[in-house]
Amino acid sequence: MQFLSPIALLLFAILPIVASILNHEQDKRQLIAGGVETGGAVDYAVIIQHDGSFVCGGVLIANDIVLTAAECKASVIDSYEILVGVYDRTEVPPVTQSVVKELVHPDYDFLNQDNDIMLLKLNESIVGYDFIEMNDDPEVPMDHGMLNYTGWGIMEDSEEFSNVLRTVEIVYVPRDECYDSLTNAGLEAPSESDLCTFAFFKGGCDGDIGGPLILDRDGTPLLVGILSQPFQCGELFAPPQFSMRMSSFVGWINYSICYDLRDSGEEYDFCADVTVPVAAPSVSPAPSSPIVSQMPDSSTTYIASYIYSKYLFVVSLMLIASLISLS
Repeated sequence: MQFLSPIALLLFAILPIVASILNHEQDKRQLIAGGVETGGAVDYAVIIQHDGSFVCGGVLIANDIVLTAAECKASVIDSYEILVGVYDRTEVPPVTQSVVKELVHPDYDFLNQDNDIMLLKLNESIVGYDFIEMNDDPEVPMDHGMLNYTGWGIMEDSEEFSNVLRTVEIVYVPRDECYDSLTNAGLEAPSESDLCTFAFFKGGCDGDIGGPLILDRDGTPLLVGILSQPFQCGELFAPPQFSMRMSSFVGWINYSICYDLRDSGEEYDFCADVTVPVAAPSVSPAPSSPIVSQMPDSSTTYIASYIYSKYLFVVSLMLIASLISLS
């Protein structure tokens, strides 16, 4: 009778452990950007298409103005299609609009996605759908408060865009804690106009870009950001994500609507209070030294698990490869 070598026995002992780890993480992976179905259309959540193809999410911030990410810009303005009142993308949208004007933030940086924001003026005002209020308070959201992304982005278990509108709950992380965590993990640091969020193995993904980041105020939604950088949403362990912080851009947005996009005779309620140009938010450099702060247990656990899990996965594969070569 031929017996297995000690190395082969060790290999068989390790394989179930590794398989268990991978299966456990795959279950978590399926939650990335998946969230839950909203159950119906959301008035302010719109779809942006280029020549009939789904590209990004967007937010209705006035009757005829959509806010989205600058990276969602079409090559020609005639190719835009803005779909309003949509729940299921496979059904005929209640409202379809074209775009007559577009305005990208003047300091948008394509390489690092700073100031990743753009305004689209629709060919007609939307009737029967409510636009959303934008946050202008830099103290909002509260530290470690709960927020929601909404969109039709990729569901990790299918690697396809969702047909129906979905929402996912995530946590707001203050900039100093976000900077500390990301730089210590060797990841990109946030700028002043970035809003940092995380959740365990879920969040926004491709297709959710430009869509709304919402704070629920006793049932009333407040727009606190739009998704810009869904880092590594297709990997097993996704780091925190960046959105454009509304309080950093609301001045530019209001001025641009009132002075650059408004047609003669057109009225917006807030334009009476907009009298002088508001300087575009500059991209502030990261602090010269990390800010030492006490992070909540969930944040600390997230970063630790992010690094440790990848380390464990790689080490396990290396160990298996070594055992196979020796046997």
